[in-house]
Amino acid sequence: MIVQERDVHFNVNNVLIAHWNRMFLGIYVFEMGNMFYEFIFRDNYLCRLMSLVGICLLIYSFICVPKRLPFSKNPGICIIAILYICVSLITIFRGVLQSKIGDLIISPQYFWQYVLPFAVFLKIPRNYFEILYKWCLIYVITALCFCIYNFQDFYIDATAIVNSMVGWESYVLNRPQIPCQLALPMCIYFFSWKNINNVGKMIIVVTFILALCAALFAGRRSVAASLLFFVLISIIIYLRRKKMKFLFLMLLFLSLFYIKMDYLLETLEDTFVVLFDRIDADTRSGVEDDFFRDFTGVEEWLFGRGMDGTYRSPSVAELDTMNRRGIETGYLNIILHGGLFLLFPYIIILLYSVINNVARRKDSYFSLSVIVYIIFHFVWLYPSGTPKLNLEYFVLWNFIAISYLTPDYFNKDC
Repeated sequence: MIVQERDVHFNVNNVLIAHWNRMFLGIYVFEMGNMFYEFIFRDNYLCRLMSLVGICLLIYSFICVPKRLPFSKNPGICIIAILYICVSLITIFRGVLQSKIGDLIISPQYFWQYVLPFAVFLKIPRNYFEILYKWCLIYVITALCFCIYNFQDFYIDATAIVNSMVGWESYVLNRPQIPCQLALPMCIYFFSWKNINNVGKMIIVVTFILALCAALFAGRRSVAASLLFFVLISIIIYLRRKKMKFLFLMLLFLSLFYIKMDYLLETLEDTFVVLFDRIDADTRSGVEDDFFRDFTGVEEWLFGRGMDGTYRSPSVAELDTMNRRGIETGYLNIILHGGLFLLFPYIIILLYSVINNVARRKDSYFSLSVIVYIIFHFVWLYPSGTPKLNLEYFVLWNFIAISYLTPDYFNKDC
């Protein structure tokens, strides 16, 4: 009888793992379809079909995974989460009638960012981090392939290509960001570096160097800083654990940096020409001022303008009738569509999840990764941070759910 119960439990767990793998596969296929459409097979609608297949696969697996209530023992945060989900649904309904069906289904930053929070109700498998590592490694390998495919444009002709650009060309400026965006979720494994095999470490290090260089050569400051955030935090944590070695290495680094600072800056400036040309460029104030001028009513600040909401931004177009559906500043983009009633619950959920993890960090597997990852997405609400359907934000909502699991949940013997 006991053996039969174990077999049933084993089969149920295997089914759950299979559904999670299909969800990750669906997100991957969706992202690859969008990447192929925008940067490889440009405007080829077979790529849109590929994205649609990914969405269907994700939805099917999402429905099949058992659900749970992560906030049931925390009535305060439960009320906040209900408010956030209700406002998300209202935001969808306020824009769905005016939306194009193509935008509704395909755009990762449009409809799906308001549906993605429902991932918090999914039952997390006990070997979740093993499954996630496999998919993060697939994303890293994809980023490496993308860097190799665009090697000439990213590393040899990057400066000439960017300087020859007339106005804003999305293809030129957004393409070098893709490797960093694909590789970002792998950053959570920096805090358990010793558990990764040598082949995995080599692939990750090579890809991160190439991804950072691609972003820096094109002067993409924000996306490069997102990777460096995790790299620096992981280095600091590692050195602090070594105590005396930390002090020694810090003094050595500062000494070398002081001695070679002029030479280093000159070398970097010669290498990353575009980056240093726009290192202190203010690319946010213009559109932010446009946003503040256009948002005049109290009700707009509280409830936003719905999923299809826009704001007038003359600073990015010659015509003063130019309306934009998004803004680069993450927290303002949330306000644009859902108002403060969407932004504040989101921030509270992030911060409370961090606090909940800090309180039980010593007893929880991978809790440090969860804490740093959530903090990053709170901090990044200013420079970027607009939620969308991709692995990065799917993992974020998974981590929020994990924050409310019991400390021994990932113990396979429990």
